[in-house]
Amino acid sequence: MDEFMACSSNLAMNRETRMLADLSLVGCYNTSMMTPEDRGRIMLLSAKRNLKKMAFYGLTEEQGISQYLFEVIFNLR
Repeated sequence: MDEFMACSSNLAMNRETRMLADLSLVGCYNTSMMTPEDRGRIMLLSAKRNLKKMAFYGLTEEQGISQYLFEVIFNLR
């Protein structure tokens, strides 16, 4: 596990942020365009912006509450 997590090209690292962010803002997977700190900051801001645009999103860890909120938000209850 330590070896897996230590791999600098491990695509599991920061996956949720990467999936929600607009990667064109950071050169997609070109990691030489900017510092890792700038890249991370830009991706996080982009992911947060995209979440704010969504009518709904749920949490796997809170499926019951997420389902309830979905039903309330979309008048399904």
